[in-house]
Amino acid sequence: MIASPNAAQFVFDGDDSDGVGEGPGPEGSAQIERDITAFLDRQGKPHEGTDFDGRSDYGPFVEAGIPAGGTFTGAEGLKTKEQAKRYGGTAGEAYDPCYHSACDDLKNISMKAFDTNIDVIAHAVGTYAHDLSSLGKPVKQKAAPEVQRHQGEDHGPGPPPRPDRVGRTGAGRPGRVRPALRRRQTEQLPPSRPGRGAQGCGLPPRPGRLSV
Repeated sequence: MIASPNAAQFVFDGDDSDGVGEGPGPEGSAQIERDITAFLDRQGKPHEGTDFDGRSDYGPFVEAGIPAGGTFTGAEGLKTKEQAKRYGGTAGEAYDPCYHSACDDLKNISMKAFDTNIDVIAHAVGTYAHDLSSLGKPVKQKAAPEVQRHQGEDHGPGPPPRPDRVGRTGAGRPGRVRPALRRRQTEQLPPSRPGRGAQGCGLPPRPGRLSV
């Protein structure tokens, strides 16, 4: 969703630097987040993180160990006063009042948000079609922001991290390992093929195995 009528500008938190919800995406996801936020920064567009909560099309890619990333403008959650100041729109109302409803038609979009996110998509596709080298560059750790972060599409409070899910992310910082990836490690399955972007492969994904 990239054109919600009461939009905020979210970027999926590939490195779990926000410390909210499900933890980091597979190796390469942190780099996708960095590339997208850098593009938005150059455009002077404010943005904030959102969790990989599994409610969208990226879910199967993440569970398969394929790096993912992208933007999101909000669904049924309510826009906060801080977000209304940052992005415009109406505080206390849903980002998309017609989410999964009959009124969700071509009139139910923000062309301003649509323009911003189409540019993000075009830049990502154009960049990765020609050059995947940025996906192998380390991501610098960044301090957790003071503002409350978006909790994912359901906008509920994220669960606290469990001690048995502590691992290492592709960005080189503490994070939680997803159950599917943890099962692969404990069952000692054969290592992932180069290019799948799985934890520890140390290689950028092959074209066609990138979810943006």
